[in-house]
Amino acid sequence: MMFHDFNKPSEKINELRINNCTGIYVVRSMHRNIFKDVNNEMHKEYQERTIPTPPEEMLKYLVDENVIYIGKGIGNGGLLKRFKQEFLHIGNGTFFRTVGAVLLFNPIKGLVNSNNYRFNEPEKQAAKDFIENNLEVSYECKHTLYEFFNIYNINIIEKSMIKLNQPIFNIQNNSNSSPLVTRLRNRCLNIARQNPDIIFENKYVQILRAQVENNWCVNYMCTTCGAVDLKKAIKKNEGHLFSAMMDLSVSELRRFPNYREVTRIAVDYLNLDERFILNQHWPTIFNEIGRAVIL
Repeated sequence: MMFHDFNKPSEKINELRINNCTGIYVVRSMHRNIFKDVNNEMHKEYQERTIPTPPEEMLKYLVDENVIYIGKGIGNGGLLKRFKQEFLHIGNGTFFRTVGAVLLFNPIKGLVNSNNYRFNEPEKQAAKDFIENNLEVSYECKHTLYEFFNIYNINIIEKSMIKLNQPIFNIQNNSNSSPLVTRLRNRCLNIARQNPDIIFENKYVQILRAQVENNWCVNYMCTTCGAVDLKKAIKKNEGHLFSAMMDLSVSELRRFPNYREVTRIAVDYLNLDERFILNQHWPTIFNEIGRAVIL
Protein backbone atom coordinates (compact mmCIF):
# COMPACT_ATOMS: atom_id res chain seq x y z
CA MET A 1 0.00 0.00 0.00
CA MET A 2 1.23 3.48 -0.89
CA PHE A 3 1.00 6.63 1.25
CA HIS A 4 0.55 4.95 4.62
CA ASP A 5 3.31 6.66 6.62
CA PHE A 6 1.53 9.87 7.69
CA ASN A 7 3.00 12.36 10.14
CA LYS A 8 2.99 16.05 11.00
CA PRO A 9 4.31 18.33 8.25
CA SER A 10 7.23 19.44 10.43
CA GLU A 11 8.35 15.83 10.87
CA LYS A 12 8.20 15.18 7.14
CA ILE A 13 10.18 18.34 6.43
CA ASN A 14 12.87 17.09 8.80
CA GLU A 15 12.92 13.75 6.97
CA LEU A 16 13.38 15.46 3.63
CA ARG A 17 16.19 17.64 4.95
CA ILE A 18 18.12 14.40 5.43
CA ASN A 19 17.01 12.60 2.27
CA ASN A 20 15.19 14.78 -0.24
CA CYS A 21 13.55 13.49 -3.42
CA THR A 22 10.98 14.35 -6.05
CA GLY A 23 7.58 12.72 -5.87
CA ILE A 24 3.92 13.00 -4.88
CA TYR A 25 2.52 13.94 -1.48
CA VAL A 26 -0.87 13.51 0.14
CA VAL A 27 -2.35 15.72 2.86
CA ARG A 28 -5.11 14.39 5.08
CA SER A 29 -7.03 15.72 8.06
CA MET A 30 -6.51 14.14 11.47
CA HIS A 31 -10.30 14.04 11.90
CA ARG A 32 -13.46 15.28 10.22
CA ASN A 33 -14.03 18.19 12.59
CA ILE A 34 -10.98 20.29 11.74
CA PHE A 35 -13.12 23.07 10.25
CA LYS A 36 -15.80 23.04 12.95
CA ASP A 37 -14.53 26.05 14.87
CA VAL A 38 -13.18 28.05 11.94
CA ASN A 39 -15.68 27.82 9.06
CA ASN A 40 -19.19 26.40 9.44
CA GLU A 41 -19.83 26.13 5.70
CA MET A 42 -16.60 24.26 5.17
CA HIS A 43 -17.28 22.01 8.15
CA LYS A 44 -20.68 21.01 6.76
CA GLU A 45 -19.40 20.32 3.26
CA TYR A 46 -16.45 18.29 4.53
CA GLN A 47 -18.68 16.25 6.83
CA GLU A 48 -20.98 15.35 3.94
CA ARG A 49 -18.27 14.64 1.38
CA THR A 50 -17.88 11.02 0.25
CA ILE A 51 -15.77 9.23 -2.34
CA PRO A 52 -17.54 6.97 -4.86
CA THR A 53 -16.43 3.34 -4.86
CA PRO A 54 -13.85 3.03 -7.64
CA PRO A 55 -13.52 0.21 -10.16
CA GLU A 56 -11.29 -2.59 -8.95
CA GLU A 57 -8.49 -1.73 -11.36
CA MET A 58 -8.34 1.79 -9.89
CA LEU A 59 -8.21 0.80 -6.23
CA LYS A 60 -4.44 1.19 -6.15
CA TYR A 61 -4.92 4.96 -6.55
CA LEU A 62 -7.22 5.21 -3.53
CA VAL A 63 -5.54 6.61 -0.41
CA ASP A 64 -7.85 7.70 2.41
CA GLU A 65 -11.31 9.22 2.81
CA ASN A 66 -9.79 12.07 4.83
CA VAL A 67 -7.42 13.20 2.06
CA ILE A 68 -7.89 16.91 1.39
CA TYR A 69 -5.05 17.62 -1.06
CA ILE A 70 -2.71 15.81 -3.44
CA GLY A 71 0.31 17.49 -5.01
CA LYS A 72 3.76 16.87 -6.38
CA GLY A 73 7.26 18.18 -5.80
CA ILE A 74 9.43 18.06 -8.90
CA GLY A 75 12.32 20.03 -10.32
CA ASN A 76 14.96 21.85 -8.29
CA GLY A 77 14.36 21.48 -4.58
CA GLY A 78 12.05 18.48 -4.91
CA LEU A 79 9.56 17.74 -2.17
CA LEU A 80 11.50 19.69 0.46
CA LYS A 81 11.07 22.95 -1.43
CA ARG A 82 7.41 22.18 -2.05
CA PHE A 83 6.75 21.38 1.61
CA LYS A 84 8.33 24.65 2.68
CA GLN A 85 6.09 26.48 0.23
CA GLU A 86 2.90 24.65 1.16
CA PHE A 87 3.29 24.23 4.91
CA LEU A 88 5.57 27.12 5.94
CA HIS A 89 4.61 29.71 3.30
CA ILE A 90 8.21 30.14 2.17
CA GLY A 91 7.58 31.20 -1.40
CA ASN A 92 4.34 30.55 -3.28
CA GLY A 93 2.14 27.61 -2.36
CA THR A 94 -1.32 26.78 -3.71
CA PHE A 95 -2.19 24.63 -0.73
CA PHE A 96 -1.16 27.27 1.81
CA ARG A 97 -3.21 29.93 0.00
CA THR A 98 -6.21 27.61 0.07
CA VAL A 99 -5.82 27.02 3.81
CA GLY A 100 -5.76 30.77 4.39
CA ALA A 101 -8.84 31.23 2.22
CA VAL A 102 -10.77 28.50 4.03
CA LEU A 103 -9.81 30.01 7.39
CA LEU A 104 -11.44 33.24 6.09
CA PHE A 105 -8.25 35.30 6.32
CA ASN A 106 -7.91 38.47 4.27
CA PRO A 107 -4.80 38.55 2.06
CA ILE A 108 -2.49 41.51 1.59
CA LYS A 109 -3.91 44.02 -0.86
CA GLY A 110 -2.12 45.27 -3.94
CA LEU A 111 0.43 42.55 -4.63
CA VAL A 112 2.09 42.64 -8.05
CA ASN A 113 0.87 39.11 -8.78
CA SER A 114 -2.45 38.78 -6.97
CA ASN A 115 -2.81 35.16 -8.12
CA ASN A 116 -0.06 34.35 -5.62
CA TYR A 117 -1.80 36.24 -2.84
CA ARG A 118 -0.17 36.27 0.58
CA PHE A 119 -1.11 36.95 4.17
CA ASN A 120 0.28 39.22 6.85
CA GLU A 121 2.37 37.67 9.61
CA PRO A 122 -0.42 36.99 12.18
CA GLU A 123 -2.60 35.22 9.60
CA LYS A 124 0.41 33.43 8.14
CA GLN A 125 1.36 32.07 11.56
CA ALA A 126 -2.23 31.06 12.33
CA ALA A 127 -2.41 29.13 9.04
CA LYS A 128 0.91 27.41 9.80
CA ASP A 129 -0.38 26.44 13.24
CA PHE A 130 -3.61 25.09 11.75
CA ILE A 131 -1.67 22.96 9.28
CA GLU A 132 0.71 21.60 11.90
CA ASN A 133 -1.99 20.83 14.48
CA ASN A 134 -4.73 19.43 12.24
CA LEU A 135 -3.14 17.87 9.18
CA GLU A 136 -0.83 14.98 8.35
CA VAL A 137 1.21 14.36 5.24
CA SER A 138 2.69 11.34 3.50
CA TYR A 139 4.86 11.20 0.40
CA GLU A 140 6.38 8.71 -1.98
CA CYS A 141 9.49 9.30 -4.07
CA LYS A 142 9.38 9.12 -7.84
CA HIS A 143 11.17 5.80 -8.28
CA THR A 144 8.81 4.10 -5.79
CA LEU A 145 5.77 5.50 -7.59
CA TYR A 146 7.03 4.29 -10.96
CA GLU A 147 7.61 0.78 -9.63
CA PHE A 148 4.24 0.55 -7.87
CA PHE A 149 2.02 1.99 -10.61
CA ASN A 150 4.16 0.79 -13.52
CA ILE A 151 3.69 4.24 -15.03
CA TYR A 152 6.70 6.42 -15.72
CA ASN A 153 4.99 9.81 -15.76
CA ILE A 154 4.48 11.53 -12.42
CA ASN A 155 1.87 13.92 -13.84
CA ILE A 156 -0.34 11.05 -14.97
CA ILE A 157 -0.08 9.39 -11.56
CA GLU A 158 -0.96 12.63 -9.77
CA LYS A 159 -3.97 13.30 -12.02
CA SER A 160 -5.25 9.75 -11.55
CA MET A 161 -4.95 10.04 -7.78
CA ILE A 162 -6.81 13.36 -7.73
CA LYS A 163 -9.51 12.00 -10.03
CA LEU A 164 -10.12 9.03 -7.75
CA ASN A 165 -9.71 10.59 -4.27
CA GLN A 166 -11.44 13.89 -5.14
CA PRO A 167 -9.62 15.93 -2.44
CA ILE A 168 -11.66 18.90 -1.33
CA PHE A 169 -8.76 21.37 -1.74
CA ASN A 170 -7.82 20.25 -5.26
CA ILE A 171 -9.49 22.31 -7.99
CA GLN A 172 -7.69 21.17 -11.13
CA ASN A 173 -8.24 17.61 -12.41
CA ASN A 174 -11.02 17.14 -9.84
CA SER A 175 -14.45 16.31 -11.28
CA ASN A 176 -15.94 16.86 -7.81
CA SER A 177 -14.11 20.07 -6.91
CA SER A 178 -15.61 22.14 -4.13
CA PRO A 179 -17.59 25.23 -5.23
CA LEU A 180 -17.08 26.61 -1.73
CA VAL A 181 -13.28 26.33 -1.91
CA THR A 182 -13.34 27.98 -5.33
CA ARG A 183 -15.52 30.80 -4.00
CA LEU A 184 -13.28 31.38 -0.97
CA ARG A 185 -10.15 31.43 -3.13
CA ASN A 186 -11.82 33.91 -5.50
CA ARG A 187 -12.73 36.06 -2.51
CA CYS A 188 -9.05 36.27 -1.59
CA LEU A 189 -8.11 37.05 -5.19
CA ASN A 190 -10.59 39.91 -5.30
CA ILE A 191 -9.19 41.39 -2.09
CA ALA A 192 -5.59 40.99 -3.28
CA ARG A 193 -6.40 42.81 -6.53
CA GLN A 194 -7.50 45.97 -4.77
CA ASN A 195 -5.19 48.93 -5.47
CA PRO A 196 -3.00 46.82 -7.79
CA ASP A 197 -0.50 49.62 -8.42
CA ILE A 198 0.15 50.40 -4.75
CA ILE A 199 2.17 47.94 -2.71
CA PHE A 200 2.85 49.14 0.81
CA GLU A 201 3.10 45.91 2.75
CA ASN A 202 6.25 44.34 1.32
CA LYS A 203 9.39 46.08 2.59
CA TYR A 204 11.57 44.97 -0.30
CA VAL A 205 9.05 46.25 -2.83
CA GLN A 206 9.14 49.60 -1.02
CA ILE A 207 12.91 49.69 -1.52
CA LEU A 208 12.64 48.75 -5.20
CA ARG A 209 9.98 51.40 -5.80
CA ALA A 210 11.90 54.07 -3.90
CA GLN A 211 15.04 53.36 -5.94
CA VAL A 212 13.15 53.98 -9.17
CA GLU A 213 11.29 57.05 -7.92
CA ASN A 214 14.42 58.67 -6.47
CA ASN A 215 16.86 57.41 -9.09
CA TRP A 216 19.24 56.13 -6.43
CA CYS A 217 22.59 54.83 -7.59
CA VAL A 218 22.64 51.03 -7.88
CA ASN A 219 26.28 50.57 -8.86
CA TYR A 220 27.61 47.83 -6.60
CA MET A 221 31.20 49.10 -6.99
CA CYS A 222 30.43 52.83 -7.18
CA THR A 223 33.45 54.92 -6.12
CA THR A 224 31.56 58.23 -6.21
CA CYS A 225 28.61 57.79 -3.84
CA GLY A 226 28.89 54.14 -2.83
CA ALA A 227 25.15 53.74 -3.54
CA VAL A 228 24.69 55.21 -0.08
CA ASP A 229 20.99 56.13 -0.43
CA LEU A 230 20.02 52.63 -1.48
CA LYS A 231 22.14 51.07 1.24
CA LYS A 232 20.55 53.30 3.88
CA ALA A 233 17.07 52.20 2.79
CA ILE A 234 18.10 48.55 2.88
CA LYS A 235 19.78 48.93 6.27
CA LYS A 236 16.66 50.61 7.67
CA ASN A 237 14.60 47.55 6.73
CA GLU A 238 17.26 44.95 7.49
CA GLY A 239 15.11 43.16 10.07
CA HIS A 240 12.33 42.56 7.52
CA LEU A 241 14.51 42.11 4.46
CA PHE A 242 14.75 38.32 4.27
CA SER A 243 11.03 37.61 4.79
CA ALA A 244 10.10 40.38 2.34
CA MET A 245 12.39 38.96 -0.35
CA MET A 246 11.08 35.44 0.23
CA ASP A 247 7.53 36.71 -0.21
CA LEU A 248 8.24 37.79 -3.79
CA SER A 249 8.21 35.49 -6.79
CA VAL A 250 10.69 35.89 -9.63
CA SER A 251 8.00 37.39 -11.88
CA GLU A 252 7.06 39.92 -9.19
CA LEU A 253 10.69 40.90 -8.69
CA ARG A 254 11.33 41.34 -12.41
CA ARG A 255 8.66 43.99 -12.66
CA PHE A 256 11.17 46.48 -11.31
CA PRO A 257 13.77 47.76 -13.81
CA ASN A 258 16.84 47.59 -11.55
CA TYR A 259 15.97 44.44 -9.61
CA ARG A 260 19.33 42.81 -10.43
CA GLU A 261 21.43 45.70 -9.18
CA VAL A 262 19.33 46.30 -6.06
CA THR A 263 19.29 42.60 -5.19
CA ARG A 264 23.06 42.31 -5.67
CA ILE A 265 23.47 44.93 -2.94
CA ALA A 266 20.60 43.76 -0.72
CA VAL A 267 21.87 40.22 -0.25
CA ASP A 268 24.94 41.61 1.51
CA TYR A 269 22.60 42.43 4.39
CA LEU A 270 21.49 38.80 4.79
CA ASN A 271 23.30 36.19 6.83
CA LEU A 272 24.73 33.09 5.14
CA ASP A 273 21.76 30.85 5.99
CA GLU A 274 19.33 33.40 4.60
CA ARG A 275 21.39 33.77 1.42
CA PHE A 276 21.40 30.02 0.92
CA ILE A 277 17.61 29.76 1.34
CA LEU A 278 17.01 32.75 -0.92
CA ASN A 279 19.31 31.23 -3.52
CA GLN A 280 17.03 28.17 -3.57
CA HIS A 281 13.96 30.41 -3.83
CA TRP A 282 15.41 32.60 -6.62
CA PRO A 283 17.97 30.39 -8.42
CA THR A 284 17.57 32.19 -11.75
CA ILE A 285 18.00 35.59 -10.10
CA PHE A 286 21.17 34.48 -8.35
CA ASN A 287 22.52 33.25 -11.66
CA GLU A 288 21.73 36.61 -13.25
CA ILE A 289 23.47 38.69 -10.61
CA GLY A 290 26.48 36.44 -10.21
CA ARG A 291 26.57 33.61 -7.70
CA ALA A 292 30.13 34.45 -6.65
CA VAL A 293 28.98 37.84 -5.41
CA ILE A 294 26.34 36.26 -3.19
CA LEU A 295 27.79 33.18 -1.52
